[in-house]
Amino acid sequence: MPPADRFRHLRVEGRARAERYTTPNTGGGAFRMPPRDRQAHGEGLLDQLNQANAEEQQRRARAAANPAGIVLDFLSAPEFELQLKSLEAEKQGIELLNVTTDGDVTLATVFIPNGKLAYFSRRFERYLNEDTRTNRPKHRALVESISGVRRAALRSFWTDNADFPPEDRPLDWEVWLRTTPSAEAALNVFRAEAESLGLTLGRRVIQFPDRLVLLAHGTAAQLGSSLQLLDVVAELRLAKECPTDFLSRHMQRPEQAEWAREAAARVVAPPADAVAVCVLDTGVDLGQPLLAHAIDEEHTLTCFPEASPADHAGHGTEMAGLSLYGDLSQLLMSTERVALRHRLESVKILPRAGSNPPDLYGAITAEAVYRIEQVEPHRRRVFCMAVAATDSRDRGQPSSWSGELDQIAFGEDASPKRLVFVCAGNTDQSQRHNYPDSNHTDGIHDPGQAWNAITVGAFTERVLIRSEEFAAYEPVAPSGALSPSSTTSLVWQQSWPLKPDIVMEGGNSAVSPARHGADTIEDLQLLSTSRLVAGKLFVATGDTSAATALAARVGAVIQAEYPEYWPETVRALMIHSAEWTPAMLEEFPPPTKQECQRRMRCYGYGVPSLDRALWCARNALCLVSQAELYPYERDEDASRVKTRDMHLYDLPWPVDELRELGEQEVTMRVTLSYFIEPSPGRRGWKYRHRYASHGLRFDVKRPLERVDDFRKRLNKMARDEEEELATTEGQEWTLGQQLRSRGSIHSDWWTGTASELADCGHLGIYPITGWWRERPQFERYTRPVRYALIVSIHTPAQDVDLYTPVTIQLGIPTTISIE
Repeated sequence: MPPADRFRHLRVEGRARAERYTTPNTGGGAFRMPPRDRQAHGEGLLDQLNQANAEEQQRRARAAANPAGIVLDFLSAPEFELQLKSLEAEKQGIELLNVTTDGDVTLATVFIPNGKLAYFSRRFERYLNEDTRTNRPKHRALVESISGVRRAALRSFWTDNADFPPEDRPLDWEVWLRTTPSAEAALNVFRAEAESLGLTLGRRVIQFPDRLVLLAHGTAAQLGSSLQLLDVVAELRLAKECPTDFLSRHMQRPEQAEWAREAAARVVAPPADAVAVCVLDTGVDLGQPLLAHAIDEEHTLTCFPEASPADHAGHGTEMAGLSLYGDLSQLLMSTERVALRHRLESVKILPRAGSNPPDLYGAITAEAVYRIEQVEPHRRRVFCMAVAATDSRDRGQPSSWSGELDQIAFGEDASPKRLVFVCAGNTDQSQRHNYPDSNHTDGIHDPGQAWNAITVGAFTERVLIRSEEFAAYEPVAPSGALSPSSTTSLVWQQSWPLKPDIVMEGGNSAVSPARHGADTIEDLQLLSTSRLVAGKLFVATGDTSAATALAARVGAVIQAEYPEYWPETVRALMIHSAEWTPAMLEEFPPPTKQECQRRMRCYGYGVPSLDRALWCARNALCLVSQAELYPYERDEDASRVKTRDMHLYDLPWPVDELRELGEQEVTMRVTLSYFIEPSPGRRGWKYRHRYASHGLRFDVKRPLERVDDFRKRLNKMARDEEEELATTEGQEWTLGQQLRSRGSIHSDWWTGTASELADCGHLGIYPITGWWRERPQFERYTRPVRYALIVSIHTPAQDVDLYTPVTIQLGIPTTISIE
């Protein structure tokens, strides 16, 4: 039950109606093309096309091979783009494999089946010899965007941000295969060719709608020596390195066993069917007395048949303790009984150091999820993965691991949606004395760029040093600011999501008077359960791993309180409850959107509040909707896929109470959360190769805007032909439409007068385009999509009741207190 002055959130699904939707946007600007001499340019491209074909035929003759097609590179002019849409032709079997850049030149690698090269030669010839009705060369945008054509080499498939490796160096490669016309056939061809070349293949495979991913060990020379092998390859990347050893900093307490026994005696075990935090890590030590209440042996699993599910390194046990209790010092220093509401599960995804060859960590993560769900298929759970790759070279671009994480969260067909917490990754320990510059240049690690997962960074309030031996030391970070361990997304391209999503306590570092480097000292860390080594029961821990475990605990507590809430909704409530600390606001002062964006790339939406995520108050109203929307459908003549529905909400709004408040300040916040199906192949992520399957957006009626005008502003279908819209002044949102629309969760807030907010009780949810719409051959466009919507109103005034009037509108009985 909530505290006496707290109330449960209010559900408002019945207040939305669907209506047919067409976007009012007219599209972007004109496609830029470099100046061209028509005759010279067209003839030059034809010559290059013929030369590339001749080279291919010569190579086939020398190799006595007949692959299914030719792969070509198309190059743009410097500082101009290629018209990627026209480089692919599904009916011809012509497929855009990947898009990369070399300086300011864009390179598109395209597979062209045998006999289909004429598709491009005809377009080049028509450009030379035929005009459109407006007296422009035919296919002008395509042809003039191309500066060169050449036969692809092995380097053409390289989409990693690392340098292309030497030809003779054996490496672990991440190989992305085309799945057209058949994923099974492509995999069989690659395996057969790889075996003949002496390549060693990994046993795990990740499947996306249009790509298969597997690992291969060998040299670039081996990979490039087979025409048939390159026939099925779309991309090559380096396999990710993942940490397998963790240093545990054990606290020195001779009374640890006694403290643990006393604390364990005060813990009330959670119900057997309670929601669980599933820790994907190094395993969990079942002998730890403070964890025994909440985890059973049958719920400790491993992805490695040769390895025990027991914790071999300590990290998993540390994360389990934080996921269950939070910072353990609060439990130990208390004398109160603690009734646990969630349980623990563990799946080992990291074996001992030296026993794990490079592997597809996305595939291991998926295997871990499926294993635990087979054991307890009906349990509600959140996943805690405080593990990341050792580098940040993806710089926000999707990888096989982050793509698989998005796929895990999204679910498939009958499989459930899943809430996943993943760490942002840690900065270089040796550079933490350069705080905060080292944080700003050290990017979030793979798979923290996943759209659907909650990526957790670290802030700190640990600034008090008590130990005598460190009395002269000073904390690196000020209270309320970024932890020295936390990576950021400041080095990412602007188009990628704003990560991390939230920050939690991750501890601090300290510098000595000599300031030669930053040290990790126990005074500035968190306390958690230890793997049982040499009698130790507690351990000091921190960094983004600890922050992620704390966040997973918050997610589990919310899910336990609201079992009917979807993973998308729990995620929305955590983001919705997050706020920036004064130190965060001071570091990136308002009012510019640029500084706001920099703050978000360091801190996300800030620090979540469990209290705000769980409860409403008299002066803090929170409305929740879980709904399905059909974003797309085919035209009646089946010629194209278009947008289908939008949702228009008539919210139960405390109009009279807001008007009575008049000029008093109030804040409205809106959060929209949904999961996308990923398409992580590196083909430019524009047009039909967008990463997200779909997108949703929200907008709110403006104070002086009529409801009908609001509908027409959002929805072209609601307008009469040639109708002119009345314009009204919009609210000044903190982030604004452009900044809040990155990724698959969108949250923003507006602060103004209560009288203005009284007229803002209508809200629209509408679709934007995604690859489901632009690639109809996968037939995903018929599917509905889920979303969670959170709308809250808060006022500092204590003598106002916004909650009760809304419960009356919703027909919810209220309890009346009698003095």
